[in-house]
Amino acid sequence: MESSWLLTDEISIEFERIQLAQTGMKWDAIKNSLNDKYRESSRKGLFRCKCCNATTRMALFEDKACHFKHENAVECAGSRNYTRYTTATNTQESHKHRVGKAIIKNQLQAGLSRTDATVIDGYLHNDDLSYVPDLIVQWPTGEVWSFDYVTGTKSAQYQRYLLKKQDLYHSKQFKSYFLFDHSQIAYKEEQNALALSSSEKGSLSFLQGVPHWEGLLQDLAEEYGDISLVPDRRLQLKNKNVDHLLYVNDEIDGFLYKISQMELRVSTAQLKEIPDQWYMIIGNIKEISNNDIFLFDPHNKAFAWENEEEINTDELNTLVMAIEARHAAILKEQNEKEEEIRKKSLRQKAYFDQQSSVSEVASSYETTTPEYSPTTGLTSDESIIHYTAVLNAMRNSSLVVSSPGFLDRIKECEDDIQLYNETGDISDRLQTYIRMMKNALQIQ
Repeated sequence: MESSWLLTDEISIEFERIQLAQTGMKWDAIKNSLNDKYRESSRKGLFRCKCCNATTRMALFEDKACHFKHENAVECAGSRNYTRYTTATNTQESHKHRVGKAIIKNQLQAGLSRTDATVIDGYLHNDDLSYVPDLIVQWPTGEVWSFDYVTGTKSAQYQRYLLKKQDLYHSKQFKSYFLFDHSQIAYKEEQNALALSSSEKGSLSFLQGVPHWEGLLQDLAEEYGDISLVPDRRLQLKNKNVDHLLYVNDEIDGFLYKISQMELRVSTAQLKEIPDQWYMIIGNIKEISNNDIFLFDPHNKAFAWENEEEINTDELNTLVMAIEARHAAILKEQNEKEEEIRKKSLRQKAYFDQQSSVSEVASSYETTTPEYSPTTGLTSDESIIHYTAVLNAMRNSSLVVSSPGFLDRIKECEDDIQLYNETGDISDRLQTYIRMMKNALQIQ
């Protein structure tokens, strides 16, 4: 284990090694400094195990954590936990993790200094633990809070290791905090979404939700509809539950996210579902300095950031404005679609009406007049009726036999008339072809 009692002082040999290294000292100088300071105390058997009070000896290593080990072969739970902890972390732990863990421990001790809680290394828990947290806070009531600083998702094997940790913590009824390194953030801007690893998702179950934000989302959904809450209309919030997720940087400054799980709103043949790891960010990301991250709220017996009782006005206004803008855009599109359907229905009705008028109009043409006079003073729908009559006359004339090219022009004109029925636009080509056919037919 990395710390032992020396009289009434807790000596953390690994933390002292880190402090000396941060001054720029090389390993040989660090080793000599620690030996000069503690060698005689270790030889005289003055160090005592923090877990069982047995005699411990100092062990200094360059390539792994400096620690204390029991003088005799009989190990206590703390010693066995330490072996499990170092076995697990030797392949995972980095200098970054060791330094971050030391900062977290110091800030925890400072934040809980006015309480009767004790901050200890996780392996010093007095029960054998198959998976050992980085740090533990013990309360006189027997309640235990565990802390793990996760510096990288690394591999599927490491994710399974973290999930087993979480299962154990649940079985032990620990209140567990997972501080994930900010390098693990996977953000998709278009949907304002975070993709969580399995361990990040599992960590959400240890903390309470954010009820006032959940109530707000329910109210906004009732007023603007579920579809307006999410930037991507193919998605929706699964249940409007809101959770906290805490990331930290190398200095253990915090970035607190409020997130709510998303799901596919409408499945398609190409996209039937999305992974259950996608969460939308709700409101703003709160930055918390490492001096404030473990500020204790004695009224709620939790850290201050866990119990925001009021929603920031600016944050609320920004959220509501975004939802209102999406809602307005949706209403505009719906109105435009309804108007287009109405116009299409009117054009279809006009088309059917014109078909019934074609035979009457066709009979009114004088086929003996050699000159063409353009139709004037007609509405677009009336012009289309005349054009259709000309096409029918051309199709039934002998000209299509002597000049088969007219058949292609007739088909193109019919396509243009169909386009008019759908969009209301008359192409220049249509009018040109009709004039050509009327001249060929010698009709006005």
